[in-house]
Amino acid sequence: MTASPPDQLPLLPAPEPSRRRHLLSKPERREIITALIARLDTEGTPSSSDTGITTRAAQRTHALSLVTRITPSLVPTPIPTGLITQTETLALLDECLGARDYGAAARVLAVARAHGMASLAEQEEETLLDARATAGDVSGVGRQLAEMEQRSGCAPSRARLAALVKAHLCRGETHAAVRMLHTFEQRQLTLEEPAYASVIGALLAPRSTLKQADKALAWDLFTHMRLVAHPTPSVEMYNRMIQSCADAKDPQPEVALDLFTQMVSENAQRPVAETYNVLIRALAKVKTYYHEAFRVLRQMLEVHQAGLEGGKGPMTGYEPTVETFNALLEGTK
Repeated sequence: MTASPPDQLPLLPAPEPSRRRHLLSKPERREIITALIARLDTEGTPSSSDTGITTRAAQRTHALSLVTRITPSLVPTPIPTGLITQTETLALLDECLGARDYGAAARVLAVARAHGMASLAEQEEETLLDARATAGDVSGVGRQLAEMEQRSGCAPSRARLAALVKAHLCRGETHAAVRMLHTFEQRQLTLEEPAYASVIGALLAPRSTLKQADKALAWDLFTHMRLVAHPTPSVEMYNRMIQSCADAKDPQPEVALDLFTQMVSENAQRPVAETYNVLIRALAKVKTYYHEAFRVLRQMLEVHQAGLEGGKGPMTGYEPTVETFNALLEGTK
């Protein structure tokens, strides 16, 4: 891990969820950046329409050098300077992200802060962090988190720290992602359940050569998560683990039933239609539990009927689907 938040630093809360911004189209970005260059280039460098700047990369680099030139110290100001607009900033940022030039994108955000657009930079910080994580840029994510920590004097939020786990997963490094979870636990920065769910899901992902060791590690991590981090898993997490019990090579109907009982009786969580479907599939995989699959189907139908009588309309969300009946039909084999 490139940047490790020290234990003594306060932890920032998770950023407020924001509406996903519609990225500017390539023609829009090119037009805005071309106009930006024409406005700022006082030395008369030929525009992209002339023979001077012919490629998008060259145009992007030239525009970034120009906006950096008018921001020599990069000292944040609370008041917008007006030297570069929000639209121009977003166009340049989108161009950098589209080219996977994350270092340049970080410079654009620094310019935005220096020109009084701190709120914009904070919002787009999430976009850059996610882009780096999706690209598997582990070192880049680490550097960005370290820069965020340096600016604020606080450790980034758990939601943002989870980007390091995602970066490892996007590189196919599932075991490194597990180690990263444990590293955060040791530093009293235990991540939220979705981070654990993403790693467990990657370990259980169907592959042509699914290793039993990965499956065992997924179950170990699930048990560990309940002991040290999240004792009451979500319904979605239970569904994922029950589904893994339907592995044709190693069906585990008893475990599936135990998980369902824990979820409903011990944790008082309400199963959804997917819960019934994955449980039916897990039970139908073993001949001696096939009758249990039909018992669960009847229970599902009872919940559906109760919804109809409760005036919820013709669709209650618990209707058996093709997936339900396919699971039962597969069991007849």
